[in-house]
Amino acid sequence: SVLLLIACLAFLTVAMTSRFGLVGDLLFVGPTLVAIWAAGYFCFAGYNLWIPAASLSLTVVFSYLATTVYSGLTERRERRRITNIFGQYVDERVVKQLIENPVMSRIGGENREVTILFSDLKGFTKLSEHLGAEKIVKLMNIYLTEMTDIIRHNEGTIDKFIGDSIMAFWGAPLPNPEAPYLACLSALQMQTRLEEMQSRWSEFGDIEVKQRIGINTGVCIIGNVGSERKTNYTAIGDAVNLASRLEGVNKRYGTSILISEFTFSKVAERFVLREIEPVVVQGKTEAVIVYELRARSDEGLGSNSRVFLNLYYQALASHKKGEDAVAANLFRKAMASDSEDPVCQYFLDKIDHLRVKDSSAGGKDAEQK
Repeated sequence: SVLLLIACLAFLTVAMTSRFGLVGDLLFVGPTLVAIWAAGYFCFAGYNLWIPAASLSLTVVFSYLATTVYSGLTERRERRRITNIFGQYVDERVVKQLIENPVMSRIGGENREVTILFSDLKGFTKLSEHLGAEKIVKLMNIYLTEMTDIIRHNEGTIDKFIGDSIMAFWGAPLPNPEAPYLACLSALQMQTRLEEMQSRWSEFGDIEVKQRIGINTGVCIIGNVGSERKTNYTAIGDAVNLASRLEGVNKRYGTSILISEFTFSKVAERFVLREIEPVVVQGKTEAVIVYELRARSDEGLGSNSRVFLNLYYQALASHKKGEDAVAANLFRKAMASDSEDPVCQYFLDKIDHLRVKDSSAGGKDAEQK
């Protein structure tokens, strides 16, 4: 019974010190063995009392070995759990950090500020009809692999694929103060990689593949969501919905990457961004200012781009003041530097529409008088 009691105490003590690694184990096992043999010698020499030091020592050693094996199996199981959950979502570097800090991998809903990215291919339905099932699947596999590699390399979490669409976010499962920057950087790299891939589409015929991207930053609920049979580590909330809507708003302006004012406030100094206008997206009542993401600020701007943006912002300022005649003239001057800029053309069409609308209203008022 004494040996059993010592074995239990040894097992519990080693289990408690195992969190300190080999140093903790030695701090327990070494002094314990020394104490057992010292007590045995003292009792036998002074009181002629025999203590089974060898048995007690073996009990401590076997308890240590059993605890070490148990801890190893437990750690291995925890490592496998983390890898199974997050290995398909995030880069292996993030998985390694989660394994080293398993507390951060606990699944459960929590409010967390993240930056969400949605991407979608332009004209995917028409492209599918043109290529057929076999070719479109092959093309999508190539496209999704390349885009996923960029997101994961930049510490993003792949949430899901929805046909040709990708949803990803930054800032979970590991908090990341660089989340807005990394999301914007990924978007630019995704566009660059897609342009580089155009030469690889020759086997699919004469096609051009382009994508639209929307990015937003906000507080979401992060966690494992789903049914009893299938769950998904995901982000849900208004911030996610806004990012999804911004991807679609690109159609209105002919742009490729739009970010919200909330993301803009966190990356304004690090990217070349163009303000467009406040937008009320579907499902929202308040307008959100949207910005076009054009380039990294450290890449520099050519003289034509600087002239273009200067004229554009002058035109936008006039438009905000209601000086649409001045604004239209400036938008046309801006298009002299970039004749295919869709945003300038959008504002010119908008100003023409407002002018026609005002003329019609004025004519109706005159008739009524």
